[in-house]
Amino acid sequence: MKKTALIFASLCAIGLCTYEAMATNHKTHSIMIMDDNVPTGLEAIILHGNLVMGTNPNAIIAGYDRNSVYVHFSQSFGNVSVALHNEDGMLLYSTVVNTDVQQTLIIPLANNNSNGGYYLTLDNANGYAEGDFRRN
Repeated sequence: MKKTALIFASLCAIGLCTYEAMATNHKTHSIMIMDDNVPTGLEAIILHGNLVMGTNPNAIIAGYDRNSVYVHFSQSFGNVSVALHNEDGMLLYSTVVNTDVQQTLIIPLANNNSNGGYYLTLDNANGYAEGDFRRN
C-alpha cells in the first residue's frame, strides 16, 4: 500500500495525474485518471465514485469536446446505465451499455448547441461514477 501511494504521489508531483476524492457513507472513494489516457482533442471529465474502486485506475476514461462526450470502459463492468443531464437537470441522453460487448460510447452533442454545464452519471449494481464539465 505504501509503495502504491508513493508511486501515485510521484506521478502527481510531475503532473501526470489528477486526484479527486468524494465522501460517501463516511468512507472516501477516489478515482485516479491519467490525463494522457484521454484521447487527443478531448478534455478530461474527472469522475468521482466507487464504481472503479479496487480495479484498474483507468478502468473508465471520460472526455468531451464541442460535439460529443466520450466514455471508454477498459474492463468489463457488466451492464452500466449512462446518463447525461444539463445543468438544469434535464435528461439529454440515457442508455445502458453492456461493457462485456461494447467498450466505447460516444454521446453526440451536435443537436444541443447550448453552452453550459453538463453532468455525466454511470451506474450499475456494483456502484457509480459521476462527473461534470462545462462547455463554452
